[in-house]
Amino acid sequence: MTPPSEQAALPLGPEAGDLPVPGSELPGLTGIVPALNEEANLEACLESFREICDEIIVVDSGSTDRTVEIARRFTDRVYVRPWVDYRTFLKFAMPRARRRWLLIVDCDERLTPTLRKEVRERVDAEGAGAVGFRMKRVSHFLGRRIRWSGWQNDFVYRFFMKGKGGPREREVHPGIVIDGPIEALDGLLLHFPYPTLEDYFAKFNRYTSAAARDRLRAGKQARWSDRFLSPPARFLRTYFLRLGILDGYPGFVLSALGAFYVFARYTKMWQMQNAERLAAETKRLAVLDGRGGRAAPLRPPAH
Repeated sequence: MTPPSEQAALPLGPEAGDLPVPGSELPGLTGIVPALNEEANLEACLESFREICDEIIVVDSGSTDRTVEIARRFTDRVYVRPWVDYRTFLKFAMPRARRRWLLIVDCDERLTPTLRKEVRERVDAEGAGAVGFRMKRVSHFLGRRIRWSGWQNDFVYRFFMKGKGGPREREVHPGIVIDGPIEALDGLLLHFPYPTLEDYFAKFNRYTSAAARDRLRAGKQARWSDRFLSPPARFLRTYFLRLGILDGYPGFVLSALGAFYVFARYTKMWQMQNAERLAAETKRLAVLDGRGGRAAPLRPPAH
């Protein structure tokens, strides 16, 4: 399968250019979901909040499974376009909402009944003085609810009035910045990000590369202490200070993966910082003989 970032432009839905005039939105709630090969998750995700939405928008990134078919059972507002990053997805989807309130949900998330009830009550009350709401997200990993490991204070801002929120300018986990009063909701947003290690590593390379680029764009550099000391420090902080030890073996695995994530991110930053020098050195070594001395003639590969 061609990675989404390398796909040619895909046909958009029939309403691709149907942008409502700002201020013309009707009362109610628009649910917005990004999707790519999510046939195993999409139906349960949409079922968890369809009853409180006045419309649903699904933005698919070129799925090769039944994702689009499932999405069209819930809504006729299904768009298909190449994936760039989460920030670009939000900038595409949010302006197309025809309702005054927005709820953004990932396919690996589910609203609990309490959260559904709270969200609809706030929509009907036009926010009751708030323009955005904080939701507590509870994550699961390797078949276990993670109560510690640094995930115990995971709050997201995905329910807000249209025009009052937008993404930060970064590739990885841009989050939503809300302009105005924010209130907390009591209901939980259930999160199932990595059912298996294979799922974790499917995202790992993309996330660490994007995180490295974000940091370099922000003017940060990968120092020797970042590369050598930050990974073990991350493990110790997650496993002991943030009580990952209380999450059993999944907590240990999360702590180790977090350390490896930091290692990969800083190593990729170092590689990007030194790209020209490393490329020149690789080219030089490619023409040296095994002793690293004289230039050896290049030979075509043997078949």
